[in-house]
Amino acid sequence: MASVVVIDHYAESCNLAVASLEQAGFQVFSASDGKVGLELMRQIRPAVVALEILLPGLHGFALCQEAHNDPALRRTRVIVTSSKSYPTDI
Repeated sequence: MASVVVIDHYAESCNLAVASLEQAGFQVFSASDGKVGLELMRQIRPAVVALEILLPGLHGFALCQEAHNDPALRRTRVIVTSSKSYPTDI
């Protein structure tokens, strides 16, 4: 069974993603903080990470850089989400 890590500090978004992914047959783990999420990624080594950019503890872009610098996580697929919609943010 493929594992997925969902990292999102918005509880409603996180719960919805977790429920949907579990219903689709994935083993899902979640974190609401960037630092905790990165440690979870290191423990689980998931196939995919669904990542909100705006996170407490460790910003999503910094988390991506840390994961890229970690040889065990370098090839982990990351799906980035954000509630920001300004062209400069995109």
